[in-house]
This record gives sequence, C-alpha cells and structure tokens, in this order.
Amino acid sequence: MALAYALCGQGTIIFLVSAPAGLYTQNQGYAVQIHKDQIDSIRLLSLIGKVDDENAAVLQDHLQQDIQAGVRLVILDLRQVDYISSSGLGVISAKYISLDVREGCLVLAHLNPKIKRIFTLTKILQVIPHFDSVADAAGYLKALSRQQV
Repeated sequence: MALAYALCGQGTIIFLVSAPAGLYTQNQGYAVQIHKDQIDSIRLLSLIGKVDDENAAVLQDHLQQDIQAGVRLVILDLRQVDYISSSGLGVISAKYISLDVREGCLVLAHLNPKIKRIFTLTKILQVIPHFDSVADAAGYLKALSRQQV
C-alpha cells in the first residue's frame, strides 16, 4: 500500500492511496481530497471522495495536526463524500471527543442522503451536531464560541 500527498494551490491537499494489484480493477488508486479553509476562528475541511479504511488515518492525522496547532472549532463539509467506512466514522467520532475535551467542537455540514443514512444508522447524529449548510454550521460554532467566553 502506498500513500502520497501533494499540496495543490489554495490549500487543497490531495491524498492518493494505491490499492494492491487486482483489488480495484477499474482504478488502481483513488483519492480523498481535503480542502482547508478558515472562517474566522473556525477550520473548514471540505472532503471530496471516499473516506475508507485505507485513508481514514490520513484524515485523522490531518485533524490531529490542526488540534495540536490550537484549532478548537471544526466544520467537516461532507457534501462531496460518496462513501465513508467504519474507520472514517471512528476518526470523526474520536476527533469530536478530542475537541470536546478541549472545550472545542466538531460539526458536520452538507450530509448527502447516502452519507446521512450511515450517520443516522450508527446514531452518530444523536451526538455530533450536523447542519444543512456550512453557513449554518459556522453560525452555530460562532454562537457556541461566544457562550464559552
């Protein structure tokens, strides 16, 4: 298994994971793209592609680096995620807890119907706040931040 990443203008990071030969016949590799942005003190991570067993660790490392750098408010925009594995769900849940302990918060935005169903079946949406838009998520986090001051 090979893992590589590249910084592509405007903060977009593309992580490429090469699959073992024969495992994915149509595509010998696939990518999850993570686009980083900032809304005031809120980190916005827009994910594109699949968050699966092979690249969930990449998302975990990325979030951990932000947390260690002092980021306390995170929005995960999942509008363009077409698959998430239990490993991906575990990373998101663990980072939600990690931020909660630090008086921060991780929220979800733009869950497409397929992904929302997975989060609903696993009952994660009963714990992690979720919103129909990034603007609504940012409004929630800004209000939360003001309450904590």
